[in-house]
Amino acid sequence: PDGGGVSTYARRAFGARVATVIGWCFYVSIALGAPAAAGFAGAYVADSLGGGRQTQLITSGLLIVAVAVMNWFGIRVSGRVQLVIAGTLAVLLLVATRCRSPPTRAGRRASGWPPARAAAIGTAAALLIWAFAGWEVVTSLSSDYRDPARDIGRATVVALTVMGVMYLGVAVATV
Repeated sequence: PDGGGVSTYARRAFGARVATVIGWCFYVSIALGAPAAAGFAGAYVADSLGGGRQTQLITSGLLIVAVAVMNWFGIRVSGRVQLVIAGTLAVLLLVATRCRSPPTRAGRRASGWPPARAAAIGTAAALLIWAFAGWEVVTSLSSDYRDPARDIGRATVVALTVMGVMYLGVAVATV
């Protein structure tokens, strides 16, 4: 149990020098990635509302301020908000997947679904999970778990399973 997260794992496995590099990589990636992610979200809002560049920048700024305020109030507040956002996104993905799924007849796959495509979708889903899920950040909370050795493994399996099912559902619905 240590609040160092992935850097702690790197230190235990590879030593202090690698842990320092990993820690700085996480620090820099947040400093560079958070504004970019807010910009992406702002662009989605601007495209949805038709507001243009000004709407994108205002939305991006509001998102950055909202995240800073949530973090100011601590992990419980930001954790609850993240849980609500993740739940909302999961419901939206499930609804979109269900509404877009190809029709099937009893016991038969929809046309255009040879097994080779299923393998490609699985590969793409795995890449998306590892590239964008961010589930590894849960390791920085390991000191707050009752039994980190057990709980982190369980959380990882649950996260990968849920994310895999959701990504595969979206891939099936869109392909």
